[in-house]
Amino acid sequence: MRKVILSLAFLGFSWSGFAQSTSNESLSLQACQGDTIVFGFNITSPFNIGNTFSVEMSDASGNFAGNFVSINALLAYGVSAGNEIDVLVPDNTTQGVYKFRMISSNPVAISDTIDNVIIGANPQTGFSAYNWFDKAGELTFCEGDTALLVVDAPPIGQSYTYQWLNGGAPIAGETGDTLFVIASGTYGVEVSSNLCDATSMDTIVNSYIPPAAVFAQGGAGINFVGIDSIRMCKGTIATLEHLGFPGPGILGFKYQWLKDDSVNIFGQPVIYPLVNDTLSSITVDTSGSWFLEITSIPGGCKDTSKVYTVIVDTVPATSTLVQNWPWQSLPSNTLCLTDSALLTAQDTVLGSTWEYQWQVAYPSGSNSWLNLANDTMPWMVVDTSIVADTADYRLLVTNEACSFITNEQTINFVNFPSILIQPGDSLGICVYDSVLVSLQSNALNFAWNGGLYTGKQNFLSVPG
Repeated sequence: MRKVILSLAFLGFSWSGFAQSTSNESLSLQACQGDTIVFGFNITSPFNIGNTFSVEMSDASGNFAGNFVSINALLAYGVSAGNEIDVLVPDNTTQGVYKFRMISSNPVAISDTIDNVIIGANPQTGFSAYNWFDKAGELTFCEGDTALLVVDAPPIGQSYTYQWLNGGAPIAGETGDTLFVIASGTYGVEVSSNLCDATSMDTIVNSYIPPAAVFAQGGAGINFVGIDSIRMCKGTIATLEHLGFPGPGILGFKYQWLKDDSVNIFGQPVIYPLVNDTLSSITVDTSGSWFLEITSIPGGCKDTSKVYTVIVDTVPATSTLVQNWPWQSLPSNTLCLTDSALLTAQDTVLGSTWEYQWQVAYPSGSNSWLNLANDTMPWMVVDTSIVADTADYRLLVTNEACSFITNEQTINFVNFPSILIQPGDSLGICVYDSVLVSLQSNALNFAWNGGLYTGKQNFLSVPG
């Protein structure tokens, strides 16, 4: 493109032997390859009807060889002023000093020559890119990295100045021959020489980062805690997996699973790679914080996922027993209707995440288990307010994602024995005589007078 329009050359001439004449010829004395310049003139004496004017340009040596550069011949023959012919400087014109002249067609005549017209070569606008890869035909670099755009060196003996562009607008301060690209954009460069300037074609540069999201597959015993963690019981196996797909131009990914359950000498967590865990998924059965490093193919762009937390709870295993009361030497699971038994868990973890729920099954052996409302401590008192009969008891212990059911305890309630005294409960005998008293009862053991006599029968001879 034309950089500067310098002074105009004016030539007036008339051709001897003809009545036709022109005057005030003018032409820019400086132009660039591909510029359109204007050859102006006046017709002071008319030409023949149908006359046209064309402009011829010399070669770099100043010789005319039929190189007509007027875009279109101008039809003009009457006396007129301000005539103009558009002249296109060929793109392949070498830089130098040239001559121009105008030729009429009717009659054929040649004007005087306009000398010393400087034609400048447009500067080269090519540039090369470094530290990039081809992503489906796009010039791409890894996000967080830097691509370099470097302009081609000017021809020997020439010097250029530069202004880098993004989206067609100048980038402040970027006037060197190298541009460090750290963000996606549409880049170009405006190059200026002493005579001319030119702007490169736009080049689209994109940054890329591979998707690095991680998710856990659902399954029995796996409880999701938000979107970035799961909770499960010991013995459960979960699968963590990469969530993402290659976009256009990305053939695939390489994977490396990481963990941070190690610490350095300062007690800070250290993320380290897990040997041989280089697939898109990994199975886990322990607590910890997991990460996934993704590397794109091609490009080698890397990103690491956010932390994914796995919480594994321990099984709250314990057992129950019948605890003796302070006044008892040994505990008993066979009770009278007015008695009670103390059931307790052998392992108690109060103030922790363990939760307790006592259950009852009645009739005994039915396995029809029901939760006992408000019985949520590691111990409970069993009496006839729960079931006035023999029943089974057990404890359900929960630790977050884990649960455990203890052994069963059967508590037997026995009715008070029935007693029938024969021949009666009030007897009369003679002095020095005795009577045989018998008992009809469902009791198992009998004691008379505080244990002095035992059995179902006893001879009584003393009033009382």
